[in-house]
Amino acid sequence: MKKIRACFDMAGKIVGYWKVLKMAECPEHIQCEGSKTKAWWLCVCNCGNKSVLKGATLRSGRSLSCGCRQLRNNYLEKVG
Repeated sequence: MKKIRACFDMAGKIVGYWKVLKMAECPEHIQCEGSKTKAWWLCVCNCGNKSVLKGATLRSGRSLSCGCRQLRNNYLEKVG
């Protein structure tokens, strides 16, 4: 893993439905060379899905779940 000059340690934090497990490498499907993104985190959602997310995305609250939260809310609206 590359040395990161400064980042927030988010391991163990809860953000929405996400629990941050540990720092991760940049995902293969994303071109990270020259990117401003310095920290990627392996997270697990309450439903069990895992994903690697940007630290900034977690800190800003732009991602609160893997999508299961929205599905749950849609279901509850229909059921009443």
